[in-house]
Amino acid sequence: MIEGIEGIDSVVFNVLRDGKELLIQEDGYLGRLEPGKITVRIEAEPPYIVDGFVVDGSKNVIPKKNLAADPEAGKIYQFKVEVKQNDDGVCFTRFPANHMRLAKPYARSTLGWFDVDYFVRIWEIAVISQAGEFFLTVQQTYEAEAFRDSRGAKVYPQFDGWPQMNDWLVSLCPDNFFLPPINDYQPDEVEPLDRLAENEAVVDWFNFAQGLGCLKLSDGRAARVHWCQLIDRRPVRAFLLPGEHVHFDRLAAPVQTQVRSTRFEWEANGVSLIF
Repeated sequence: MIEGIEGIDSVVFNVLRDGKELLIQEDGYLGRLEPGKITVRIEAEPPYIVDGFVVDGSKNVIPKKNLAADPEAGKIYQFKVEVKQNDDGVCFTRFPANHMRLAKPYARSTLGWFDVDYFVRIWEIAVISQAGEFFLTVQQTYEAEAFRDSRGAKVYPQFDGWPQMNDWLVSLCPDNFFLPPINDYQPDEVEPLDRLAENEAVVDWFNFAQGLGCLKLSDGRAARVHWCQLIDRRPVRAFLLPGEHVHFDRLAAPVQTQVRSTRFEWEANGVSLIF
């Protein structure tokens, strides 16, 4: 069981197999699992109410059903994950069927009730596998602010290229907030890359549920990085965090398969953290 995440203390995560609760150890470690199905259960009590959802292959947002007997008393979500086994006998889970997401809108006032910024945080809850070892991961993937466009409509400019997500998040945003104009929106600053040495990069993003991320190289190119190419464990799971500096041994063209295709032209191999 994991209790609480940043910003929401009253959320509890459980992983169940055949109705029995699995022990969640350090770093979300679940141990080695046999093929079959497991259930992840998420319980949120007031006042920190969250909305559960999944995203399909067309990037449509599909709300999850609240399983709580009394919807006013909190929310309960569940999703099932299938543990599969490959030809080498190694068990694994497969993205995107290994996770669901939580959204938590919140308001932040700086100058009183008449000056309120309205945000939403989004987390991904996933069961991942690394070389047959399984983990429950909880990762905040977005924090976006709501604005008003030139027509007065609510928008999340961070999701300008993802209208399904924008529209769903807008539906969660109350009407009685004075939101700042869209002209006030400023995207996150991009870290300069010219100070990087040869074979160094900055982590742009790394997604726990997918088990991979993106590195920005000194010449502006992007390279995929997969968890299996990470030398460091932290302490038992391999992952990176945005903004970290890394060294890589070499770049290669990524292997393309039906299961694991990518638009990246390069993949980093032998990746280690620069402390």
